[in-house]
Amino acid sequence: MAEKFNHGEAFCHMRYESDDGRESEVIWNSRDGVTPFMLLSRSGKQMEHVDWRNDRPDVNYKPNPGDRIFVDCTRELVGDAAKKRVEENWNRPDYPMSEAFESKEAAIEMFLEDWTKPGSPAVVEVMPDGTYRHE
Repeated sequence: MAEKFNHGEAFCHMRYESDDGRESEVIWNSRDGVTPFMLLSRSGKQMEHVDWRNDRPDVNYKPNPGDRIFVDCTRELVGDAAKKRVEENWNRPDYPMSEAFESKEAAIEMFLEDWTKPGSPAVVEVMPDGTYRHE
């Protein structure tokens, strides 16, 4: 009997490709959760989820060091990214974040709450020791 999941892309290997076809990557979804239609390649080029019909489920896959995978987004994974976003935009000339928030801490908290809603995905790289690195 096949396992039942809430999302069609649950535990699937999915192919992403850049518009020019020069970059492609298969990324495994390590959870029963949604995945983005678009994401950035390792080099920063935008890639699209392609060839959906050939997404291959593999519940028991063990990712290798260097693999990128989807995981549930957590505050620990994106905390540094939220701080960086606020620092870079706090006094931005055309739209200073400082005008929209009482403090940097409040702005950081807003990003963390938004980015870590239940089921939100994050792309991470599997490190040799089994931990994840968020880009």
